[in-house]
Amino acid sequence: MLLRKRNNRYGCFVIIIVILLVNFVLIFPPGPLLHWPHFSSSRTLIPQAQSNIVDKGNHSLLTSHPYAEVRHIVFLKVHKAAGTTVMNIIMRFAISRNLSIMLPRTGNMFSQYNQLISRKALPSFHEDKRLFDVFCNHVIFNKQIMAPFFPKDTVYIGIVRQPFDQFVSAFVYYRNLYHVRYLVKIPGDNPIKTYLSDPVLYEPKKLPHSFTNNRMAFDFGYPGTDFNNMTKFREFLQALDKEINLVMVVELFDESLILMMKLLNWHLKDIIYIKRNSFQKSHNLTFSLSEKIIHRRWAKLDYALYNHFKNIIITKIKSAGPEFMHEVHNFRTIRTKVESFCKQFYGSGMLMIEESEFHSSFFVRREDCNFLKLNAFGIINIARQKHTTRLDELGITYCSPNKTTVECRKYPHL
Repeated sequence: MLLRKRNNRYGCFVIIIVILLVNFVLIFPPGPLLHWPHFSSSRTLIPQAQSNIVDKGNHSLLTSHPYAEVRHIVFLKVHKAAGTTVMNIIMRFAISRNLSIMLPRTGNMFSQYNQLISRKALPSFHEDKRLFDVFCNHVIFNKQIMAPFFPKDTVYIGIVRQPFDQFVSAFVYYRNLYHVRYLVKIPGDNPIKTYLSDPVLYEPKKLPHSFTNNRMAFDFGYPGTDFNNMTKFREFLQALDKEINLVMVVELFDESLILMMKLLNWHLKDIIYIKRNSFQKSHNLTFSLSEKIIHRRWAKLDYALYNHFKNIIITKIKSAGPEFMHEVHNFRTIRTKVESFCKQFYGSGMLMIEESEFHSSFFVRREDCNFLKLNAFGIINIARQKHTTRLDELGITYCSPNKTTVECRKYPHL
């Protein structure tokens, strides 16, 4: 009789354990959009590794052949060329894996006028304190200056946009939002038309202060002293081909993201993004063909840069075969679902994305939506907070000795 009671108790105990396990699986299904560091389960936490190639082992979402993800990345954030969207993608990836991001002590950029100035950066918590894992802020590109701060296997990525569209976007943005002096001074109902009538007249005296004079070429590091030397610029493009692994194209954005995903051996969930509203124009400007031709002559370096890398992307797409565009279409379908889910103010707190021939299943949570919606300032502030917390844990000083830890966290630039 006593034995029967013990067996009954044991059976009840087993049933309770099974019920708890089932509930746990339902609440925490595999494959979240973001692997947040505070989860202790090995299912989501991937430890930081020394190498850029991290074997995901049984964490692989493609169980047929586990792959390795690239974790050392430098992204050149070109002005008004969808850089914030790519930055959000890369920063989410880096934050979720506790990677050491090279961050400015204050603001959201290192410099719009100069090459990398390392003293503006917070210290690294990389195993080799001289190195960082990730970079994706505004800076004038110079690989010789940047390379010593990143591992040798770092992947370099850039982006370009159709030059006239980039020019108009930059003109409106920096004139209306930041009130850049030389742009504000340009008269007329359509100040861009006025500018195009005589660009040299309205340009600032110092080239680095211009957002309208072949700005993409300047961001990529081409010296202003050689702006009239097309022969040298063609040599510069050939050098960039060797220095940068991939230059994305805004007009082929989803295609470029899929190429980036494959280059970095990432999963489709890592490149999900939400379209954010661009800066709202307070005008309705139109331009004639002749004005666009004038700009093409004025910004000949930007057009050469854009056409060069656009042709490379088109070649890559063609060489990938017809399946590539099927994969792009699949990505767009999923991205639309995620965007629709994130815009809802009600309903399920989780969106499940079913497995397809291009990816395994994963889910998107409401908190993931919050990160997808962050602008540059928002995601940099979160990254900086996590970064300084990690520095505190390791006892790494990042501001002057006369400041307290609280002051350092609040004002890391002091």
